[in-house]
Amino acid sequence: MRRIPLLLALCFCCFVQAAFAQANGKLQIHFMDVGKGDGAVLISPLGEVVLFDDGVNNQCEKPVSYLTQLGITKIDYLIVSHYHADHIGCTRQVLNHFPLQKQSVDRGATYNSGSFNVYVQTVGAKRTTATANMNITLDAASQNPVVIKVVALNGDGIQTDNVNDLSLIASVKFGNFDALIGGDLSGVTPLDTFVSAIFL
Repeated sequence: MRRIPLLLALCFCCFVQAAFAQANGKLQIHFMDVGKGDGAVLISPLGEVVLFDDGVNNQCEKPVSYLTQLGITKIDYLIVSHYHADHIGCTRQVLNHFPLQKQSVDRGATYNSGSFNVYVQTVGAKRTTATANMNITLDAASQNPVVIKVVALNGDGIQTDNVNDLSLIASVKFGNFDALIGGDLSGVTPLDTFVSAIFL
């Protein structure tokens, strides 16, 4: 007779642990294996979740499985570096499993591809065009918030037709920690100079 209450208690504890598994009091950045494409997830110390790109079309089981294993149940922010299918190809599948709560931030404008169209339809009114120096603050009420800042987008004034070089680049700052996350910059000289300047 005592097995049933004990079993219920254990199930409840497992549910609570799974629901809050992503928050562990530390900043986490996971670079996911999404196949050929890009995808990274940031989890703030208090459990806010930011997804940077979401993987390549037709391999969406990889990011979905990885995020599930982390215990994630929702995405607070999606930050899109650029519009190639290996960066936004899993938007629909990922957000169907982990609903977008606040904003999808991208570089604006349009792109002629099926993946881009699906991305726009999926995020709907939550799509937000980034601006230079735009900040997203996570754990805002804590003594040590995480600040994500847009440090470049659309080539940062450089004339180029290379979609990779139009990528949105964001810095992540948490205490003394500072990192850049962006798309597939090709390494042209002006962008090398820009990225070097960020670290000076």
